[in-house]
Amino acid sequence: MGGRSDSKELIEGLRQWIIALSKVAPVMISIDDLHWASNSVLELFARLAQDAKKAPILLVGIFRTFEMRTEDSIGAALLNIARTGRLVRFELSQLSETETIKLITTSSGKLAERLKEEDKSRLYMYSSGVPLYAVELTHFLEEGNLELLGDPRIEGQPDFENQDTKTLVPPLISTITRLRLSNLPAEDQKLLKDASLLLGNIPYPLLLELSDAEPGDLENMLLKLENRNFLNHIEVHDAVEFRFTHRMIKLAIAQNVSTLERRRFYSTLIDILKSSDFKVTSDAMAYYVFLSGDRLGSIPMLLSSANTWLLLGDTQKGLMHSNTACRIALENLQSDAENAVPVILNHTNNLVSLGKFKEALDVYNEAISQLEKDLASKHKPELLQLRDLLKGKLKEEPVSVSTPPGTLALLTMRRAMANTRLMQGDIKGALDLITSVEKDLEDLPPDPSTMRETGMTLQIQGKICFQTDKYSETIRLTENALTMLATHGTRAELIETERLLAMTFLKMENYKKTREALKRCRNYLQLYVDAYEQMLCDIIEARIHFAEGDLVNSEALLKNALRACELTFVPKSVEFDAMIELVRIKVQNERHTEALDLANSMLESDLTDVTEDSVNRLQEIRAKLLNSKGLTE
Repeated sequence: MGGRSDSKELIEGLRQWIIALSKVAPVMISIDDLHWASNSVLELFARLAQDAKKAPILLVGIFRTFEMRTEDSIGAALLNIARTGRLVRFELSQLSETETIKLITTSSGKLAERLKEEDKSRLYMYSSGVPLYAVELTHFLEEGNLELLGDPRIEGQPDFENQDTKTLVPPLISTITRLRLSNLPAEDQKLLKDASLLLGNIPYPLLLELSDAEPGDLENMLLKLENRNFLNHIEVHDAVEFRFTHRMIKLAIAQNVSTLERRRFYSTLIDILKSSDFKVTSDAMAYYVFLSGDRLGSIPMLLSSANTWLLLGDTQKGLMHSNTACRIALENLQSDAENAVPVILNHTNNLVSLGKFKEALDVYNEAISQLEKDLASKHKPELLQLRDLLKGKLKEEPVSVSTPPGTLALLTMRRAMANTRLMQGDIKGALDLITSVEKDLEDLPPDPSTMRETGMTLQIQGKICFQTDKYSETIRLTENALTMLATHGTRAELIETERLLAMTFLKMENYKKTREALKRCRNYLQLYVDAYEQMLCDIIEARIHFAEGDLVNSEALLKNALRACELTFVPKSVEFDAMIELVRIKVQNERHTEALDLANSMLESDLTDVTEDSVNRLQEIRAKLLNSKGLTE
């Protein structure tokens, strides 16, 4: 009867026929997706419920509660059935992770053999425990789409390679989403489409800016969409944010937005972000600018994000952003070589510092081939020299480490390698490299690029002194670095250097100077949003409060920092050290059982990326706690 306008006679005829069947044998009628049934079907269902008092008829209706409202036909039908006193409701909740994985492995033994444990957990997150989505995803992956489990777009991360999401969502889920959207008013559809184009959680004030609705109307729309299981709200730092209940639903909705609509949306979004107090990560801002069509405008933010991720040790994300900026620069190399070449060199430096010589060589070759026709290009000789240097490296031929005059790119490359070695714990190797860079910098003219490179070289020398407990020397080098970077460095470089200065003063127990450096660091962060740096500042400030005996503020700042760990990538070692501070606070507050429980859970977690020194510190605190307070394991 679906979508036809059925007559009363047809409904009555069907009813009488079913009653007649029930006199021969009991009848069971089951209707799936009752929330999409026509008014005629619902009317027949309600009238048969009345007949079930006298005839052996069992009616089973399956529907999604979030698709039903009392003012809808299904709501009215259920109310009529309820009045008979014969309505029995069974609530089927979403599956747990264990149940979802069991459903997936039993649905496809072949796929179960190929799935890693983390893949199974991802499938649970993507399906949110909805059996239909879990089974459909399983079949979808069986069809040769297993590699999609690692796609950053499913994780809600920026992806600059391929913006077509149609291959990410199983067809059935796309169809269901389109049907669900079609039942919503136009303003609700627009709100969901806008939200689907944003990264991460969506702050309520931002939705208000994007929407034409009044605050009261918007709140009603959001409440309705939450009741219908499109969105749910969470509280983050006393603010309300929204997110989609299912990741696949978000991607499916985004499919319905055209390229032109996307560009208009992102252009509007960027204007709002620039003219308001909303803070987004440099990753997200780069992504929004990139998708608005301003590819050149996204380069500074891409480079900033690349630098941040590489410093954090996430080479995959760092190189993804660096490579995207390089691709854009290569597109514009012939028309704007002055601005394009530094971006290309930055990417090749990143590749070389990570030992990816072949990839760097490919980039040089592509850039040189584009400049072949430009005989007067002043950049071509430099690119050829760098390419030949790498060719020698690939052939394992001895290559001179001396720097030809004017070749700053080689120094930047070696400075990046020194920083990488320092992060890997090779202090001697880092010191040897950075000392040679410092010596060769003296032969270069004092132009802005050289001054910036000098500042970053001094910063790395300061890091080495900090690692070797030479704090007075660290302060001297860091303050000199700040002098150079204040006029020639980026905000990201200034923030990192000020934070190093704050950490050094903290080690020396000079809390006044620590606060001054921290304040400058936070001032820069107002102009350059970086969730990771914000979190590190919170940890430093928490340590100041702890040292001064202010345990309440210290604990509040640490908890704030640890919440940030859930929202952005943070090295395990940094999070672990912050949690050690939290254990110390609990011990000082004589919350010994809480301290012991936290310490035990930390030591039972994955300690792969945690330093031996941090583990030993925690074990020492735990041992003292057990010995002095007589607590049991």
